[in-house]
Amino acid sequence: MHDIRSIRENPAAFDAGMARRSVEPQSAQILALDEQRRALATRAQEGQSRRNEASKAIGKAMGQGDTATAEALKAEVAALKESLPALEAEEKAVTAQLNELLAALPNIPVDEVPEGADENDNVEVAKWGTPARTPSRPGNTPTSAPRSASTSRPARRSRARVSRS
Repeated sequence: MHDIRSIRENPAAFDAGMARRSVEPQSAQILALDEQRRALATRAQEGQSRRNEASKAIGKAMGQGDTATAEALKAEVAALKESLPALEAEEKAVTAQLNELLAALPNIPVDEVPEGADENDNVEVAKWGTPARTPSRPGNTPTSAPRSASTSRPARRSRARVSRS
């Protein structure tokens, strides 16, 4: 899977690498999903932080006997508790969508890899040994004869245990 940070830092290089693999540029879509995911995560964290602050303030207000403020804060905490799960679920959905997109993309080739449509455009760097010969017809391969009943393994014999004293 691709590193989102490197795509953020250099989207043009990412798209150039994808073009070498004959894939349409994807950085704009990836960065839009990443920005949406990051905004949702920030909103969720801010909501959790506010909920924690309000919960602490409820204890202070109750200790001071200010029930009106405590009730208002309780209502705010209840509203945050209702909205946060939906926000977190939306963040998870966007994250899953982003991860699926990144996982489906091919790797970016190294700069030393030659341009080409398929393996026929590759450059032979080194050659050693003799290439293996393939049979000219499928029936020319040597095969072992199938085992017959007379050549099968003999049945295992159990050994008698002898006690040594």
